[in-house]
Amino acid sequence: MNIPRKNLTFSVIWNVIGALVTKGSVVIFTILLARILDPQDFGIIAIASLIVAVSQSLATGGLGQALIQQKELSRYDASTVFFLNITASLLLYLVAYLLAPHAASFFKETELTLVIQVSSISVFIVSFRIAHLALLQRENQFQKIAKIRIIATIISGCLAVMIAASGFGLWALVIQMLTQQLIITIGCWVEHPWMPPFHATFSSAKKLIRFGGNLALSNLIGTLSRESYTLIVGRMFSTEITGHYYFARRINSLIQQQLIAPVQEASFPSLSQKQTDLPAVLAVIRKMSQLTTFLIAPMAIAIAVLAEPFIMVSVGEKWRPAAGYLQILCFLALLYPLHSICINVMKITGNGFLILKWNIIRNFLAISLLVVSAPYGVKAIILSQITASVIILVPNAYHNRKLIGYRYSDQFGDVVANFLLAIFAGAVTFLLLGQFDSYVTKLLAGLGIYAALYLSVSKVFGNKSFTFLLQLGIKSAGRNKG
Repeated sequence: MNIPRKNLTFSVIWNVIGALVTKGSVVIFTILLARILDPQDFGIIAIASLIVAVSQSLATGGLGQALIQQKELSRYDASTVFFLNITASLLLYLVAYLLAPHAASFFKETELTLVIQVSSISVFIVSFRIAHLALLQRENQFQKIAKIRIIATIISGCLAVMIAASGFGLWALVIQMLTQQLIITIGCWVEHPWMPPFHATFSSAKKLIRFGGNLALSNLIGTLSRESYTLIVGRMFSTEITGHYYFARRINSLIQQQLIAPVQEASFPSLSQKQTDLPAVLAVIRKMSQLTTFLIAPMAIAIAVLAEPFIMVSVGEKWRPAAGYLQILCFLALLYPLHSICINVMKITGNGFLILKWNIIRNFLAISLLVVSAPYGVKAIILSQITASVIILVPNAYHNRKLIGYRYSDQFGDVVANFLLAIFAGAVTFLLLGQFDSYVTKLLAGLGIYAALYLSVSKVFGNKSFTFLLQLGIKSAGRNKG
């Protein structure tokens, strides 16, 4: 049984295009907002986002992923997901609303109460699209999804910049969040005008929760672990320092998710339908591992090398401390593709409980290192994340081998050349930066030198991913001419 490569490649390409435009726009709007707002504003939003992220993780419940993962859907599976998500999100919004004053007291920021209560509305908005989005993904309608996300990002970003320029401070960030989620939700309904019947069944809920429940708990644990860094930084340090950390983490997460998330999102439906054909799944997973590291590694290393000129040119002196955090966080982004591949393998093979069990172990490790590192400052906290990430690589490799036969030597061989190439280009670029005086020339020259080195060396040594992408580009150009 073969996976239809044409459909899978088309889905991945459209999802990557959508992500590049969307995340690129987010970077631009984030920079524009950072030039207008203060680090303290971002610090308060960082803390509010912690509450929203945890509520969102619980509200979605992994049921959308369960809907995609099923080989066949019964008549009421989608409507069951729809009503379960709405019910859960409403209850969780009420909890967040009531907890808001206590959170404000804990972080000693009175403004947090209203910010949390308003921004948490996004949890309820998102719940209305989970089933529709899952159905679009299941049908490989990634061109439509990309269009929706691009429109939502641009409209919400422009609106946020105008509100910030009008002097409304951090509320620009809150409005940006709510507007983006509302437009995406409306877009999903427009592109997939399915009207859920007012009916949900226990049998559908039981079937979907069996996989989605484990995934939901796993996502919740992951979210709690990930947001615990913001919790500790927000509690132990000022909102200004929290703002610097949040800004750096936001830029770093855009690097991580720029290509990894869309590739996995697009491949998951097709691979889930062919989950019993392990050789075909393995071939696609290997290609994903090679391509994502080829693209993510240079982005991460380039930002690490050029973090200071990037911060100084884009957002200015008040954000300078964020450069140091961003440099370290980029090494976390470097390892992200390897971890995401393992989780994707577990999802594809339907191992929801394994995902849950593994997330409990790895997040226990991450939080333990966080507790030990917290007294030594923000940079020590970030280094603890990297340490946990490196340790977890070993059992990740074991699961890949056990579930789909991805040999250790192949896992290492598929990525090591890309990592060494990115590090080599970064080292040479770093040494040459001393020849330039201004931050603008350092940034522009550094980007040019790095790109030229990375691409030229890839061509000289015949890098597989470089050759594949080059051939893909030539074929696409040929089809467009024809």
